[in-house]
Amino acid sequence: IMDLILEQGLDPSSLIAEVNFKLVPQESWKDVPVRQGDTIELLSFVGGG
Repeated sequence: IMDLILEQGLDPSSLIAEVNFKLVPQESWKDVPVRQGDTIELLSFVGGG
């Protein structure tokens, strides 16, 4: 997952990741491969109202 995040130019420190509807801890991102057919969501929380 980390490779995908970096390829997209995203800041990993501001994201949470979900793969196939399961949250993936940030410390595991470098070990989780992205496979064809996976559903990946990268969420960023923004302050404001």
